[in-house]
Amino acid sequence: MTAEASSLLFKALADPNRLRILHALMKAPCYVEQLAAGLDLTAPTISHHLKKLETAGLVTKTREQYYTVFRLKDGVLEKRLHDLVDEAGDETLAQDQRMDAYRQKILDTFFRDGRLVQLPAQRKKRLVVLDAFVADFADDRQYSEDEVNEIIAARFDDYCTVRRELVDSFAMTRTAASSGMTNYRRSRIPEVNPMPSPGPRSQTQRPPTLKERKAQAALYKQNRKQAGIYGIRNRETGRLLIGSSLNLHGPLNRHRAELNFGSHRCRQLQQDWNALGPEGFDFEVFDTVDLKLAGLDRDAELRKLELDWLAQMQPLTDQYYNTSEQIRTKPY
Repeated sequence: MTAEASSLLFKALADPNRLRILHALMKAPCYVEQLAAGLDLTAPTISHHLKKLETAGLVTKTREQYYTVFRLKDGVLEKRLHDLVDEAGDETLAQDQRMDAYRQKILDTFFRDGRLVQLPAQRKKRLVVLDAFVADFADDRQYSEDEVNEIIAARFDDYCTVRRELVDSFAMTRTAASSGMTNYRRSRIPEVNPMPSPGPRSQTQRPPTLKERKAQAALYKQNRKQAGIYGIRNRETGRLLIGSSLNLHGPLNRHRAELNFGSHRCRQLQQDWNALGPEGFDFEVFDTVDLKLAGLDRDAELRKLELDWLAQMQPLTDQYYNTSEQIRTKPY
């Protein structure tokens, strides 16, 4: 008996009049009018309760001449409460097994060799993926922000997004320490087993520490905006997306972020990124405008570079991800 069937049975037995009907049927089969007369209830009321008892599997009915006769189902009242709860528990176990299989299917879809390919857009799938990151943290200790970044980055380059998602979903708590640093601690037990180790990361793959990030930010603010031509190259096939910008830092960072999020507007580029991962692509700067130029002079020089590179590369072919010659505003 399933958990739903057990629930129907208990609901059927919760009414005193239904218990009286069952007691009468234990003595002998009856039809509606007999039960109504013996129990001092109306025939419609008896019919209503018999339908509930039949749905719960407690009574059966047969047609005999002009009457419909109801009987107590054989052995139905011999089940003990212990047996009913055990059977409901078996169904609960089966549900748990189905949920475990569902979670594992999601992990198999979004992870490759222990590394996350992309964050799922669907919320319930994303929570399963986040649980895989939760499993990488011990339950009985706190972590500094640099430690959290290092652990997450071993599986996914965009550690900032995952760290924020873990806090927003209450999988981890974040508190300020007296030293001015931020500490993190796991706040729930994950519902998935730990993922296989992705192996050690090289020093170049290591996420920057807080001190290094501050230095990079300061250096970025000091740099003048550089206009020029850039490209994203597939290392395996050589296929290229070419673009131009008045500030090369902007689009290169945006492309990388969109690809990591799985939301890039060029579907073919996104598919290849999902298959090969970040290691399968190069982000290149092909040509730049003289930093001494500004305003209209800089814009005119960038347009000249665009025309030169379009003429040289002819990007609207199978070797390019571009679908438009407007490589600054509409490359795909």
